[in-house]
Amino acid sequence: KKVGTGGGAEAEISAALGETDLILAGTYAYFDNDIPNSVSPNLESASQFIVTGTLDFGRTYLSAGYWGQENKNADVGEGIFDSFDPGELDDLAGRSAEIPYVEAGIDLTDTINLSGLVLYAENSHLDQKSWEFDVYLEWSLSENLSLEGYYAYIDFDKSTANGVSYKDYGQGGASLN
Repeated sequence: KKVGTGGGAEAEISAALGETDLILAGTYAYFDNDIPNSVSPNLESASQFIVTGTLDFGRTYLSAGYWGQENKNADVGEGIFDSFDPGELDDLAGRSAEIPYVEAGIDLTDTINLSGLVLYAENSHLDQKSWEFDVYLEWSLSENLSLEGYYAYIDFDKSTANGVSYKDYGQGGASLN
């Protein structure tokens, strides 16, 4: 018996603008949860998308994008659903969230890259708005080995909390890949 199916499409186009590359990309995914309501009544189908525009200047880049998820009733914490929202902290990516974001990056050296991401979310399911700030650092130690780290901070808008208190917090991590 199948529990769900998923499908999607992805596209990317690029064009050279003198010394700068313009890259436009988009992804759409649909997740159809087929688990019967008698087993789990909260599993519903959902879809999400992300579109981005990037200006690549060589050693630096600037991107802007928009991520969205449809279906206020889908429980995206269960089933086959997999979110690809742009931020590190998934508190933003609840049901029916909309997230515009801006990202910038720079190659500090030939082996060290620094980037940052700022995004704003309106989560209609939680009736909550928030900001997220992410910083990433990647150090290529060799052709096949890199040290990567990030720090992310989320700031919940207290005026939209509807009597529910969401605490601001930060988290970080590192990995050797």
